[in-house]
Amino acid sequence: MFCTKCGFELSATAKFCPKCGTPAKQPVAPAPQEAPVEEPVVEAAPEAEEPVEEVVEETVEKVSETEEAPVVEETPVEENTEEVLTVDEVLSEQSAQAEEQPTAEAPVEQPTPAPAPQWSPIPPAEEAPAPKKGKKGIIIAIVVVVVIALLAVGGFFAYKFINNPAKMLAKAIDNQSGSLVEEYEVSYNSIQESYADLNGDMTLSVDFTLGDKIKNLLAKEMGMTAADISWFNSAGATIAMDVQDKSLGLDVDASINGTHITTFQALIDANAGEAYISAPEVVSDASFLVGSDFDKQEIVKAIADYTTQLSTYAETYPTPAQMSTTADNYASIIKKDLAGADITKGKKEIKASGVKATYTELAITIDAQTDAQLTYDLAEAFEEDDDLKEMLMPFLEAEIQSDEYSEYADAEEYWDDITSEISDAKKDAKKTLEKIEKNPKKNKDVGVLYVYLDSSFNFKGISYDDDADGEVFTLYMPEDGADSGLKLKIVDSEGETLTIDGKGTSQDEFLNGTYTVALDDEEYFTVDVKNFDQKTYRKTRGVNAEFLVTLGEGMTESIYEDDMQFLALAQYDFVVQAEGTTGKIDMNVMADNDSLLQVNLSYSMEDVPDMAKAGTVYDLEDMDSEELIDLLKIVDLSSTVSNLEAAKVPSQYVDVLKTISETLKSGDDEAIYMMILGLYGYGSYYDDDYYYDDYYDDYYDYDDYYYEDEAYDSYGWY
Repeated sequence: MFCTKCGFELSATAKFCPKCGTPAKQPVAPAPQEAPVEEPVVEAAPEAEEPVEEVVEETVEKVSETEEAPVVEETPVEENTEEVLTVDEVLSEQSAQAEEQPTAEAPVEQPTPAPAPQWSPIPPAEEAPAPKKGKKGIIIAIVVVVVIALLAVGGFFAYKFINNPAKMLAKAIDNQSGSLVEEYEVSYNSIQESYADLNGDMTLSVDFTLGDKIKNLLAKEMGMTAADISWFNSAGATIAMDVQDKSLGLDVDASINGTHITTFQALIDANAGEAYISAPEVVSDASFLVGSDFDKQEIVKAIADYTTQLSTYAETYPTPAQMSTTADNYASIIKKDLAGADITKGKKEIKASGVKATYTELAITIDAQTDAQLTYDLAEAFEEDDDLKEMLMPFLEAEIQSDEYSEYADAEEYWDDITSEISDAKKDAKKTLEKIEKNPKKNKDVGVLYVYLDSSFNFKGISYDDDADGEVFTLYMPEDGADSGLKLKIVDSEGETLTIDGKGTSQDEFLNGTYTVALDDEEYFTVDVKNFDQKTYRKTRGVNAEFLVTLGEGMTESIYEDDMQFLALAQYDFVVQAEGTTGKIDMNVMADNDSLLQVNLSYSMEDVPDMAKAGTVYDLEDMDSEELIDLLKIVDLSSTVSNLEAAKVPSQYVDVLKTISETLKSGDDEAIYMMILGLYGYGSYYDDDYYYDDYYDDYYDYDDYYYEDEAYDSYGWY
């Protein structure tokens, strides 16, 4: 290399010119380049506003000032088309640039080339000049300003909203209305699915298992000793019901100590106007007429009413859309009438069974005018709400079937009665409004409604204090993490107070908690909820949980008899698995860790095979003695006797039935006849057809059994 001042040739390592002393400048070596895809063309860089091109141009100018700087070949650049990058793209691009090494690669031509920021292929000798700002920087700045402006405006309106108690209340009412409709929709869908295609058939199974204390109590009531009943542990029955257009059948399978004993069927045939009973294990292919004096039309109507109500049960429920319309209608009335009330906002901590949380409190002062206006508007909406009437009529029709509402001829009369009471309330409210309009001083405060909201404007509590009667209603539902509290207090017009107080903890979709029901501060019972499946309940309204019920003094103090005190101290354990039209409930009554009584019940509303009267029909009332004896000869009790023995029934009970079975099998007319007399007595079967002359002469002698009483001139038994 040479000195830049005097031209003296310098060594490669010289730092100063030995001739003139001028500092030597090391030449900048060109960066290694990869083989270009195509031959680059050297041309002047076009004028453009893009920062990347300016960087290249300025760098070239800087290098040209040195003597040994190599010639730079520029990659051709197409005309610039503006490109707008998102904030994420810009940040990503800047990160990539920071990591890139100062080595340049010849760009590979893309099918659709687009201008992109690039580094200069020649690294600066000393310090690279700062790139100039282009349009992208302006765009980013605008985006940032807009975002800040939106946040500021949103914050302003949010601030104005949360400082407007009336709007907060309206939002909470809308949330609650929507939540109720969503909850209703889940129940509605479950009912529609569960009650589709039901024909009335069902199967019910019940089993009872007795503990020692219960058996001792039963023995005492029956005049037995504990040993007399010690063998008996359980009894059960499975009942299948078949419902057809004009008949109703029952099939009953009975068991003792878990062992099947026998089966029998009953059938009501409305076509024939008769009822039958059969026992296929005792008398095969035979039915017995047990009734023929009932009204055919009444039976047909009863069956039709039952199947119709069942098949249309799901249809009686309003659709979610109807429920939503109704909820919105009445919610809008409440929002409108409460909007003009005096509402103050604050913070308050509410508690329920040790669970406490602080929520926004809206204190709504209810004056006489607001109270009357709310009553008037709601009553008027009710009177004119034909859709609500249509929704409620099926339920009213079902309700008047009970004895409590038997005074109503039909559901229309019941509805008119309800509407009449609401109309009277509306008239009273109108009078109050008219009085206040004439004399505003009559508008006195009547109470305060407290509403507690979380940050999402959901109701977490509500309470109403009447100026005259004090607290009349309170519902608190505070939440603290996984813990949730419940406090419900209702004071009726006579001053009686009903309370439900409890706490639950949710974990892994299961709820565990304890809840107590009391009346006037006297506990009636406590319920421990164990492993309540919340996921199943939310999806299908199915109940899968255990409930342990303990009686309180409010109920046990009414049990005075000593023999029943253990029931007062018992715990009642229910395990419930119910979903749709099938379910199982197991109840266990416990005292001092001993089981007193177990009841296992299961049900299913599924199809049952059609039933019909079996084989030959026998009418016992119209049979003579010979026909009766012929019938008894085909009775077979052997399987029943064997089943009783297998169930460990004591011999004193089984032997009687075994003797009867052997007598019937003998086919001896006289033995069967005498057995009948022994079982039912002479008076029950006294009939000339039953008594033969030889039997009469052998067993009756008036000379031996009667004597003449001269004093009374009458006959008496000796």
